[in-house]
Parts: sequence; structure tokens; C-alpha cells
Amino acid sequence: TAEMAAGPTPQLEVIITVSASDATQYLGRATNVYYVADSDATLYVPPQPPVVYSIPVKGGE
Repeated sequence: TAEMAAGPTPQLEVIITVSASDATQYLGRATNVYYVADSDATLYVPPQPPVVYSIPVKGGE
């Protein structure tokens, strides 16, 4: 079981990495792993691509 939550340990994890730099130097990086509640898994599914429409344009006649 998880230390901070009731119930079984979730089956999904999210890895977050943050890097900091400026124009001349690398300052640091931090990486953490977080459990995702199984009931929240759909929040992390990539979105569907947007629908693209083609609209023919006539002009200059």
C-alpha cells in the first residue's frame, strides 16, 4: 500500500523532470516520480489530434 493514501498501490506513475538554464550555463535538473490514482489515469491520456478542415477559396476573378 502507499504511504500517503489508502488502498492498494496505484499501477501508474508519472515522471516529471524540470531543468533550469540560462543563455550561458546549465543550472540544474530535478526528477521526481509520482503515483497516479488508477481512477485518474484518463487525465494523462494524450488528447486526440484536432480536426482540420480544408476550405477552398476562390477569388481574383
